[in-house]
This record gives sequence, structure tokens and C-alpha cells, in this order.
Amino acid sequence: MIEYKDSNNKEWLVYVSESDNSSRTIYLNNLSDTDFIEEAESYGDVYTLKGFQHAFNEENLINSRSNVIRILYV
Repeated sequence: MIEYKDSNNKEWLVYVSESDNSSRTIYLNNLSDTDFIEEAESYGDVYTLKGFQHAFNEENLINSRSNVIRILYV
């Protein structure tokens, strides 16, 4: 699965952070994009669009916790 960055050296990425309760979900939803990126890189996952599609379709994202995602052009 090869993904290419555009001429600005940017691409769409999917940042996923796990949430095990509603207060954490609210916390994650209120983070700035920069802080959410840090959170996902430390405690979650980062996917290319094709990588996310593959993980979702293969049910690798389904677990006992809920996930909070952001799709960002970075």
C-alpha cells in the first residue's frame, strides 16, 4: 500500500485515540488538533487513508473500547 504526499508534502492521515469512558471522549473531543495528534501518537494509532480503510475493513479497529478519530490534512 503506497501512499503519496502532494506537492506541499502533505497528506490525509487518520488519528485514532482510544476512549474507555464518556469523560475521556469529551476530553479528546475538546483537544486542539495539535494536542489530539500528540495524544494519538502516544496512546493510539495513526493511519494513512488506505491503511485506515484496511484496518477498519479487517475489523482491526473493533474492540471493547470506543475510538475517537480525526481525519487531518498534515
